[in-house]
Amino acid sequence: MSATTAAAAPHPKPAKVLACVHCQYRKIKCDRQQPCSNCIKAKIACKPSTPAPPHKRRRPNQDLLERLARCEKLLKQYADGNVPAPGEPAPVPAAPASSASASQHALSAPATTTEPETGASPKPTGKVVEEDGNVRFMDNYIRISFHDELAAMRDIIDDDDVESESSPVGLSPDNNADLLLGVEDAAIDLQELQPDLVNVFGLWQLFLDRVNPLTKTIHAPSLQPYVMDAAADINKVPLPYQALLFSMYSMAVISLTPQETYQLLGITRDEALSRYNRGTKLALTRSNFLKNYNMTILQALVLYMLSLNGRVDHHSTWIMGGTVLRIAQKMGYHRDGELFNLSPFEAEMRRRLWWHVITQDSRYAMLSGLSHSWVASNWDTKMPQNLNDADLFPNSMDPLVPRDGPTEMAFVLLMYKYQRFISKTHTAFEGAFFALRDGGKRDSQQRSPIDEYRVLVDGIDEELAEFERTSVDLTAGGVHEAAMMVRPLFIGKMKNFMVPMREQPEWGTEIFDQVDSLFKNFVLSHSRNATIYKRMVNSGFLWFVQSSFQIDALLLFTAKLYQRPTGKLTDGAWITLESIHELHPELFDMSTRKHERQAQSTLKAWAMREQALAQCGTQVPVPDFIQRLRQLLSSSRAASSYTNTSSSPASVSQMFMQQTTPFQKSSMDSIDLNQFLLGNGNATNLNLDMWGNVVMENDADPQQQALPYGGFDFSKLDFSNMGFS
Repeated sequence: MSATTAAAAPHPKPAKVLACVHCQYRKIKCDRQQPCSNCIKAKIACKPSTPAPPHKRRRPNQDLLERLARCEKLLKQYADGNVPAPGEPAPVPAAPASSASASQHALSAPATTTEPETGASPKPTGKVVEEDGNVRFMDNYIRISFHDELAAMRDIIDDDDVESESSPVGLSPDNNADLLLGVEDAAIDLQELQPDLVNVFGLWQLFLDRVNPLTKTIHAPSLQPYVMDAAADINKVPLPYQALLFSMYSMAVISLTPQETYQLLGITRDEALSRYNRGTKLALTRSNFLKNYNMTILQALVLYMLSLNGRVDHHSTWIMGGTVLRIAQKMGYHRDGELFNLSPFEAEMRRRLWWHVITQDSRYAMLSGLSHSWVASNWDTKMPQNLNDADLFPNSMDPLVPRDGPTEMAFVLLMYKYQRFISKTHTAFEGAFFALRDGGKRDSQQRSPIDEYRVLVDGIDEELAEFERTSVDLTAGGVHEAAMMVRPLFIGKMKNFMVPMREQPEWGTEIFDQVDSLFKNFVLSHSRNATIYKRMVNSGFLWFVQSSFQIDALLLFTAKLYQRPTGKLTDGAWITLESIHELHPELFDMSTRKHERQAQSTLKAWAMREQALAQCGTQVPVPDFIQRLRQLLSSSRAASSYTNTSSSPASVSQMFMQQTTPFQKSSMDSIDLNQFLLGNGNATNLNLDMWGNVVMENDADPQQQALPYGGFDFSKLDFSNMGFS
């Protein structure tokens, strides 16, 4: 009997084995051994996770049931079609006296409508709310109606179940940041990536001197205390500020030359950027930036994106920039802070961040080969005011009074005024572009699109000039000297571009089509701007110019030089090309495929020029940059087949020409540039900037490249007949 009873007794239920902490964090399959195979491979201690304590069953809460009933009533109201018209306040039921206080309060929900600066139709203001310490914007009527009720219900549930606030140890982290930045091992200590004490202050000062005046996305007095704390131990500051500080370090290194970087930090520029970019990504990932975003997170993302300019694929930056833009919109930065009764400080900082984000997004779209129609237009955030950082106090509620004279905002305000002009007039520019493509023919009965756009250009020229007279002081140097180059750069470029080819002095002699006219504009732009760029070197702002360099435009430029080896425009073009190499020393780096291809294109064009001039009985001295390119290519794999270190300049030219006789058609001779520049139907793919600031870019997959020139992929040009490998 006892044996039967023992046999019938149930076996004890085996304890459930949970995945270890490391596997749960990395979201990978754990074999549930001790230690598991993944921890053995990673050479880390395998720590078993602990299950969350069981939830207690609780009795229904009367207040919770009442609020749920009101939510159902609101849903029925919307289902019946009783939705408020745009501009009317959404229905929000009154909370009962017995309800718990809402845990997250709306900052404001005014029902007024505004007229956006960009010309969008009037729309309701929406609502900015705080949830779990994060600021979010919503303008969906249904979500606004239910927000307070749902927030109160969450409070009731949390208050009734205090035990639910169990330790998160052992639970898989709710981390969405790895979707974009990737997740590294949690064991990495950010202090290992932190600069030493002296370099922290050195990089901070560099950022204030070289980067902040051209960006103005942070409030320096507010960030200074965190810099002081991080100098001792960066783990003492909150994660969002860790991300911001590492992005600041990255931008400080961007402003340095390779020689300056090694002298200051004792490591190469690439090593420093890799180190501080890694710190930025780790801090952003750990802060879960796709979910827990605030102004500090947005500032870190903005500077991180700026540090990628010219170093990664254009399409990748546009996609990542879109994420930053969406976060800014989710926080309501596309609506002016005054609509939400925010403090003057917060409203002003939101303006500075939004205008920077929207300006960069416009640039990313252009570099990715997209028209201006892809840039966000549904916003009404006012332009930042003409104020110094010292005029802003985080805790003050006194209205801000903009200054009438020069401030540290001079450069960015000029840039934003130009950006606003581009946003408002891109349709007029498209009409003028098509008129130029048709040869600039005029109708005597009405003003041509070209003349209409010229009037608009004169208007922005006058506006910028007036701002210069009142708010820019050349004697102050620094950012004010940089501000004085904005107007001549953009206005001169637009005015030159708007001259029809038949009105050019060289028409019929050196200009025969619109491509020739664009070629002249490129030469004029860079010749005029070379002196201005060199002035940027003295103020430490050359990095800003270099980040706008488009090496693919330079390839098109040298292709045109190959086709026209002689002439006055060509003479000026070679002087321009020499200045480009002086301003962009990275063009001498033959370890990058694009730079090597560009060097081959330049030398091939020069060889054609030497032979054409020799046939005319003319000899020209070989420029220093050509000799340097020859020496560099002589030791590269791509050039080993046709040059050597002992070759003279003349013999090098002959070796170049051996593969293509003077009058033999090569791939460059057969290129129809009209199909790249003038044959596409989308004129907004052509941006005036492309002919002025011809930028460092890594070796992205050439099959994924798209450019502003009608979306044509220059990597697909066939240079094989020119002896390029």
